[in-house]
Amino acid sequence: MNRISAILLIMAIGFSLLACQAEPLKGKNTVILALEQSPGNLDPRLGTDVSSARVHELIFDPLVTTDEKAEIVPHLAYKWESVEGKVYTFFLRPGVEFHSGKKLTAEDVKYTFESLLDESFFSPKKEHFRIIEAIDVVDDLTVRFTLREPFSSFLINVAGIGIIPQGSGDECHLRPIGSGPFKFRYYKEDEEVAFKAFNNYWGGRPKVDGIIYKIIPDSTTRVLALRKGSVDLVINAIPEELIPAMENEPHLKVLKKQGCIYSYIGFNMRDPVLANRKVRWAIGYAIDREAIIGSLLHNLATPASGILAPSNWAYEGEVTTFSYSPSQARELLDEAGFPDPDGDGPRGRFHLVFKTPTLKWARDIATVIRENLKEVGIDIEVKSYEWQTFYNDIIKGNFQLYPLRWIGATDPDIYRYCFHSQSLPPNGANRGSYQNPAIDRLIDQAKITTDTQELKKIYSKIQKLIAYDAPYISLWYNTNVAVMKNEIQGLTLYPTATFRVLNKIYIE
Repeated sequence: MNRISAILLIMAIGFSLLACQAEPLKGKNTVILALEQSPGNLDPRLGTDVSSARVHELIFDPLVTTDEKAEIVPHLAYKWESVEGKVYTFFLRPGVEFHSGKKLTAEDVKYTFESLLDESFFSPKKEHFRIIEAIDVVDDLTVRFTLREPFSSFLINVAGIGIIPQGSGDECHLRPIGSGPFKFRYYKEDEEVAFKAFNNYWGGRPKVDGIIYKIIPDSTTRVLALRKGSVDLVINAIPEELIPAMENEPHLKVLKKQGCIYSYIGFNMRDPVLANRKVRWAIGYAIDREAIIGSLLHNLATPASGILAPSNWAYEGEVTTFSYSPSQARELLDEAGFPDPDGDGPRGRFHLVFKTPTLKWARDIATVIRENLKEVGIDIEVKSYEWQTFYNDIIKGNFQLYPLRWIGATDPDIYRYCFHSQSLPPNGANRGSYQNPAIDRLIDQAKITTDTQELKKIYSKIQKLIAYDAPYISLWYNTNVAVMKNEIQGLTLYPTATFRVLNKIYIE
């Protein structure tokens, strides 16, 4: 049996044992939240899905974290120093304890990252940290990272890794121990994950005694659970069309804030029609975003101008955007060499296939966009596929147009991942084969620039060029929505919808 198979077997057995050993923690001062799916992995070095992140956010602390503008702020490290963007020294808070009672030291930090980088340890997060050349313990509360070259996104990547105790092995999958505000209690697979408040948390004991994540994949069941009172809080897991009904429930309240989930249409730049920028612009002008936001999204979104949301420190708002203008779209198509062959007749200027996943939001939006484009003479055929088939086609470049979303994009280096010519799959997400040497140069310059103001200027140029070239047509940023019982107080919604804020909530 290989190492990974053994780990999976241990996890399966361990989760079953934990579920049997632990008594449910349900009381008047416990808050029950609904999640859409089970966490993939409780180890912060391994889990990459949203539900895993929600577990990690309660149990573990990273060295640094991000604020509402996605700027780096202290966390376990109360400060840090950087020398030429290559050497980072972190100074740890004294007196921080793990849930086991052991003091957290620089040795734990060193172990966390070195174990992640160990070649025998498989982690999808490993690539973010291969730039590390050495990790040195200066003293119990000081740790130094030396990089092979400057990397402007190093700190935001560090913010994504919770610190684990030195020597943690495979049991980190089963009974995770961190230093976060809540202690892991038990996990009943596909049913619920339970946490207990950590009395000795360095940031102050949480105001509730416990948190339970109930796994409820079906949206109708989640809504019924809220209405019945068996669930206290749901964040970003209620369909937009049902939010108005939730607002009319006397025992519930709804909290909204603009988020950073970015929806867009991607183009295949190798397609002879879509390679023409005027055609891409025409499609941008032909789409009635405001109508879609109003009718399909129930005004729970705002028009987007690029991947980074307005809340982000690097956001540039003065870019090329496309307001709804069918007449302008027609003019651009004429200029691009695609005249309307029969005026108001049934024949289109050209035919395109719009691939979508079978997810309801994608199919509904594709239907409206098809009618928008038909109005300007573009014949659109919508083809829907199961998620894995759809996604495999997108990765392979087997598409003309597709709709997708970037969830929680806070690191401006996402422009490298999406648009650098060296980021074609499997090395990145430049699925449309976009190439622009000027963009490559700017992205490479941004990578080694550590001065924040200079970095902001570079990303401003990148955003302006990308918006002008239009390899994506920006659609909207979804609004974060929390629905909760009236008794739940103290919840703050960040653009990323982080669950780290749950240590501040209380029941009135």
